[in-house]
Amino acid sequence: MDPMAPINWLMARPVLCLLIFMFLRSMYQSRQPFPEAGGRTKGAHSTAEFDGFVKDGLTLVDFYATWCPPCRASAPAFGAMSTKWAGAEFVKCDVDECREVAQREGVTAMPTFKIYKDSKCAWTCTGFRTNEIEKKLQELGATRATATNKAD
Repeated sequence: MDPMAPINWLMARPVLCLLIFMFLRSMYQSRQPFPEAGGRTKGAHSTAEFDGFVKDGLTLVDFYATWCPPCRASAPAFGAMSTKWAGAEFVKCDVDECREVAQREGVTAMPTFKIYKDSKCAWTCTGFRTNEIEKKLQELGATRATATNKAD
């Protein structure tokens, strides 16, 4: 048998090669830890915790799934956004961990961002559209955070 036969067979089927590559890549990515959001973000791990976070004031919630590539990509940016805005809480809610919350809040696509004002949903955005989210935060009363000078 020709040692190059398997390679030649694959080279004659570029679409199959692409599918195999995409499958292997998704398997590798699914085993990677979910990126940390950082910043001032908090995690809601139960219905009671979620309800406590959205009870008073202004709260931006990121409904995400660990298996969702756009959710993975937006996590660090969401954390960075939390440091830019004052007067609002930033909460992450895993829809697989908090299925009851996701169902109650009507989350059907990830990522979904919702802004709550005094426990009532004031705005919803599917997909991470930074400019729209920040504009709505400002309209609802959040202010740009000012940098503090730590040098004395």
